[in-house]
Amino acid sequence: MTRMRGQPSGAKVGGYVLIAGNHTSVEVYDENQTHLALDVELSSSRYAMGSAEVGGYALFAGGYSNAVDAFDHELTRVTLEPGLSVVRSLPAGCTLEMYALFGGGSTEEAAIDAFDENLTRTIGPSLSQARASLTGAVVGKFAIFAGGYNRTYLTTVDIITVE
Repeated sequence: MTRMRGQPSGAKVGGYVLIAGNHTSVEVYDENQTHLALDVELSSSRYAMGSAEVGGYALFAGGYSNAVDAFDHELTRVTLEPGLSVVRSLPAGCTLEMYALFGGGSTEEAAIDAFDENLTRTIGPSLSQARASLTGAVVGKFAIFAGGYNRTYLTTVDIITVE
């Protein structure tokens, strides 16, 4: 990488992997494991973001912000309005069916933001407990949000479906 990055996030789109965090610049690698010197940037410098892919876009969300930047297969950025429903840091991002889900990242709010393939935001089901620093993963038709921190480390697991 060309810059040091703490708490970076990564996502794939087209034949690229994008790595972002701590700067506006985004690192781009292609399918041949080549680092490309391209002018790809976030809308603002952020770190501690969540990332997911949906509808041919790589999304980077939060980072002590409610901003969401989406990059298409040509690496063109669109900044989504509205962005996240709340400011989030260290949210979990994952892709379930045709939705990019961002949960956690706030110790005050348990809502999950869902973005469809048209990049339209809806508010999904809520986590059972507000928390940051959790992880999200998908198996079959279920998204699992696990662990996290809210004044103490947690063993909480939420299983989410999209209808």
